[in-house]
This record gives sequence, C-alpha cells and structure tokens, in this order.
Amino acid sequence: MPWDRPGSWDGATFGVYRALVALRREVPELRHGGLRWVYADDDALVYLRESPSGAVLALARRASGAPVRLTGLVAPPDAAAPALDNLYGGAPPLRPEADGTLTLPAAGPTFQLWRL
Repeated sequence: MPWDRPGSWDGATFGVYRALVALRREVPELRHGGLRWVYADDDALVYLRESPSGAVLALARRASGAPVRLTGLVAPPDAAAPALDNLYGGAPPLRPEADGTLTLPAAGPTFQLWRL
C-alpha cells in the first residue's frame, strides 16, 4: 500500500485494510493475545491468538489446497454445542466433528478468523 501517495490507492485494497484494522480493535485476542502456531505447509498457515478472555483461530492461505484437519483444539461437541462463529473472511461457521476435529476450508487465497 503506497501510504505516502493517497491518490494512487486501490479502493478495494484500502477497504480490506480498514476492515482488518476494525477487526483488530473489536477482538481483544488480536491485540493482547499470545500466538501459538498450529499448522504450516507451503500454502497455508494456521495459528491461535489466545488470551484470558478467549481465543481465535486464524487460517491464512495463499492458494487452494487440501482441507486442514485439526484435533485437540476444542472438546468433542454435545448436541447443544454451538458452531464456531466466523469473525472475518466469510467462511461458514466451523462445526467440530464427533471427536472434536475441526476441518478448515480448502479454498484460497483467503484469510479466515473464527472465535473458539
């Protein structure tokens, strides 16, 4: 982003930056949380931002690939367990499988954020 040349800004890119700044302001874990890497390959990174107030799960993909399956992050759901809300990126809520496994989307490029 050419911050020193506002006349050359791409409006769509600037809109994404504004949305991400607003998200950081709204989600305490993004400002004060610790970082824990959960998964990495050539095209995808998954990490947690955790704080005493809660945790968020982030998926950053530079290209489409196989879905990422994670175990051990959430307890196996009971019948009343809610899905994990997507906070950014537009992916559907995550629904843990019976054993607690989470399957993250395979589409990319993307950045997705869910509240755990």
